[in-house]
Parts: sequence; structure tokens; C-alpha cells
Amino acid sequence: MKFIDELKRRNVIKATIAYIVVAWVLLQVIAIVLPNFGAPEWVFKTLTFVITIGLPIWIIFSWIYEVTPEGIKKTSKVSEEQSITATTNKRLNITIIITLIIAIGVSFINKPKTNSSLRSITNKLTIENSIAVLPFVNMSDDIEQEYFADGLSEELINMLTRLPSLKVIGRTSSFAYKGKNEDLREIGRSLDVTYLLEGSVRKSGNKIRITAQLINTIDGSHLWSKTFDRSLDNIFEIQDEISSSVVNALSITLSKDQLISKSETKNSVAYNFFLRGKYYYEIDSGKSDTDEAIKWFNEAINSDPSFSLAWTYKSMCYWRKSTSSDDDWFKEAKIGAFKAFELDPTSGIAAVNVAEILDNEYDFYGALNKIDLAIKLEPNNPYVLRNAGRFYTILGRKDESIAFCKSALKNDPIQRTALNYLIAAFYYAKQYDNVKMKIEEFIDKYPQLIRNIIPINVLALESDLGPSIEDAIKANYKLTELYAKVLQSEKMKNKQAERELISQMIKNYSDNPYMIALSFAGIGNKIKAMDWLEKSYYTKDKELVYVNVEPIFKELRTMDRFNNLIKKMNFPK
Repeated sequence: MKFIDELKRRNVIKATIAYIVVAWVLLQVIAIVLPNFGAPEWVFKTLTFVITIGLPIWIIFSWIYEVTPEGIKKTSKVSEEQSITATTNKRLNITIIITLIIAIGVSFINKPKTNSSLRSITNKLTIENSIAVLPFVNMSDDIEQEYFADGLSEELINMLTRLPSLKVIGRTSSFAYKGKNEDLREIGRSLDVTYLLEGSVRKSGNKIRITAQLINTIDGSHLWSKTFDRSLDNIFEIQDEISSSVVNALSITLSKDQLISKSETKNSVAYNFFLRGKYYYEIDSGKSDTDEAIKWFNEAINSDPSFSLAWTYKSMCYWRKSTSSDDDWFKEAKIGAFKAFELDPTSGIAAVNVAEILDNEYDFYGALNKIDLAIKLEPNNPYVLRNAGRFYTILGRKDESIAFCKSALKNDPIQRTALNYLIAAFYYAKQYDNVKMKIEEFIDKYPQLIRNIIPINVLALESDLGPSIEDAIKANYKLTELYAKVLQSEKMKNKQAERELISQMIKNYSDNPYMIALSFAGIGNKIKAMDWLEKSYYTKDKELVYVNVEPIFKELRTMDRFNNLIKKMNFPK
């Protein structure tokens, strides 16, 4: 008791409480302020460590020393008549109370912004029921029928994705196991799912045989299996029966107005053309595949003009080809997107595609409306989730953008576009350590990641460009490689190289004004950067949508020209 009384007399306990409260508030303020200055994460970690180490030092100091009217003295040399510990006690009480009030204010300011969409993401990640649809094996004599087996598998994925209470692994991750004879229990562990749906397809003329089975990945047991011998005209009934059997086997309860399948078309010929188009769309090895996909989607539309999903994917093909919202491909993408949504306003994918068209026309309020609608319509669809993440990144709503991109990857762990969007979300949130961590995690699978703009920017914003940038620079000098060279030259203070490289960019890539603006901003030429940003606005460069969150443009934000540009683009507050 004497020791406790002495601690109280020397105000050690009160001083410790005051230190902890003040330190906590200080760390909260630092956590808010540092990201706005683009500080790397190690700065916050270092400050946290220093403040933590300071606590025992402060406690020892409080025990040994005492504050007196003459200054700080050793407690042992201060008589009771000279001691003002009672006054110090009151001051510490006031300090604690004031700091706690500040702490409440900081907590309110730093309270994460959430909306119903973000809460739905959090809830969705805790779903117990989970399934992956493995690509059905093509058992037909004709190898060209591969498109049909793949298409059937993907359509089942899309149907099951509509169930909010079921986590469904996306196409990219499921199809990574195509042609691989691996233990189904291992696949389940790798994809983190409890169930697998697999099967085979044999198609000959208008006759099809489809075998499907549902497997528990924990013990390898079969929950359900069935073989269908039908004509091609019955394909929609077969898909409905398979998805309904999965729902029943997993004891999933559907609401009265909840449908697993939607009749996109009842025309089996149109559907067959659509599956061919999807096959080439997913290959995506170059322009010829995209053009082949467009050809088959057009055939599907000609067979059934009301086939919404065919219009959707035709739009996505033209979007892939477009570089500016002023080119003919973008106009075709817009026609397809709006037609698809007009035909089926309950399609989340169609709503997302309209949102992408609108944000590239700088109608961000209209795009926001469509994004929120898409999330409500298809909250489990990785395509919807990743594009929602992209859009919230553009708006600077970093918590939502990161959450949606993470959720998209949760449902499709190796989907490259979702990965790119997550890296972008981290970058524009100034979380550069997370950018580098994701690059390191996926660099073996996607070595071309290092050649993207964002990794180059991150390495340039750090103190050392290092060999990673050098790896991105190849002899053919593509646009991003020229950009990397410009930033490297700036670090090396090689002004002549900067001028030559940017001249090469302007000569060969003047149709990419946003990248040229980035280059000029990267070397500190604000006037030229603004010239090219304004050109980017008038030529409707698709990349300009990121201008309001791009850290490279930090020094431009004090310029009237820059702020006028932002006003014209009318970003939501």
C-alpha cells in the first residue's frame, strides 16, 4: 500500500494515464494527416514505435522527477513544503479531460464512411455457403464444341451468382483448373469453397448430353448428380434444373420475388451464337479474338434482337477497343450498353456498363446512380464488384473502392482486372506499401504488372527507382516504358534525356494526351502538363477520369487552370 500511495503522491499514475490518452489522440491525428502528404506507411509505424517506447521512459521520469516552481528537480530533493504535487494533479486531470474531449472529436471525424452497399460487402464476406463451378468437360468428338461446354459452365456461374446467400467463385479462378486432373478436395481448399459443381457435355447436332454433379470438398462426397439427354432447344430448362438442384442441396431459401435464372432468350440458335462469342471474348489474346466475338454477338442479336446479354457483351467488346469517348468504337459501345439496359433493366452487368459509358462522358452523378443500382441487383457478381471499386476510386472514396475490389478478388482470386483495380485503389489512396505488396504477390503469375503505369508511379514516388523500373524498360519503347524512362531521367537530373523522351512520346503517342500530361507533371513542368490535360479533356481521353485523385498532379492543384478543369468535369462531392 505504501508503494501505491507513493505512486499517487508522485502523480505517476495520473501522468501515465495522461501520456496514454495524449499518445492515442496524437496517433489518430497522424493517421489522418500523413496519407494526405503521401507519406509511406513505415513513417506511421516508426512514430507508433517511438511513442510506445516513450511510455516506460515517461513512467520512470515521473517517478524520479517532479515539477516545481523553480523547474524540474529530483523528487528526493524536494521537501514537502516545496512540493506542488496537488497542483500538478489538478493540471493532469484537466489535461486528461481536455484530451478525452479531443479524442471524441477525432473519433467522430475519422469515423469510416459507410453506406448500404459497403455494409453489404462486409456481410457478404462472412457467407458460409460457397461454391465453384468448374469448367464442364467437352466430351464431343468435335473439339470446336469447346465453346459450348465453357459457355454452359459460365452461365451456371452467372445464375448462382444471383443468390446473395451463396459465395460463388468467378470464372477466371474456376477456369484456372480447366484440363487439370486434380483432387477435388485440394481444389476446394485452394479456392476456399465448400462445394464444387462439375460435369461434362457431349453435343452432336441438335442433341446434347449433360452430366452434372455437386461435390462436398471437405470429404469428397456427392450431394447430387444427374444426366440429361435432351435437344439443344431444352438447354435453358437443363440450366434451370441444375441451378435449382444446387439451391435445394445446399438448403438455400429463396424469397418469393427471387429468381435464379432469367430468360435472356428462348431462342436456342441465338444462344448458341452467343456462347461462341463469349468463347472468343474470354480468350482475349488480341484484336482478332475481339473482332471474332463481335461477329458472333451480332449473329446472336440478328437471331434475337431482344437478347440483352448479347448486346451487353457486344458493348464490352467495343469498349475494349476504344481509347477515347470520342472514337467510333466508344459510340458503338454506348449504343450496345444502353440497348442492353433498355431490354433488361434488372441486369447488374448492363447497369455497370452504362455507368462506365457515363463516367467517360463525365456524367459522374448518372454513373453513380447506375453503380448503386448494379450493386443492389447483383451484389455477388465479381464483374459488378470490381467495376464498382474502379468507380469509387475515381471519386476518391477510398474505403469503398478498396472494399469492393477486395470483395471482387475474394470471389475471383486471380482475376487480373480486379487485381489491377485493387492496385489502383491502393495507389490513389496513397497506400504505396500495399501496392508493392500486391505486385510482389502476383508478379510471378502476371509479370507484365510491373509495366503498368501505377507500379511505375509508385516506384517513382519512393526514394529509389531501382531495378524494378529497369525491368520495365525494354528495347521496343512502348508508351509506358517511355514514361518510366522520363521519370528515371528526372531522378537522375538528366534534362536532355527528359526532352528527347517526351519528344518521342509526343511524336508517336499524341493520341494519349493524359500520359504525356503525366510525364510533364512528373518532371515538374506544370504549364505543359496543364496544356496536355486540357487536350485530354477536349479529346475525351478515357484515362482523364482519374485526374482528381492522381498524386502526380499534386503540384498542379494550386493552379486555376487545374481547378477550372475539375469544375468542368463536375465530380460528385
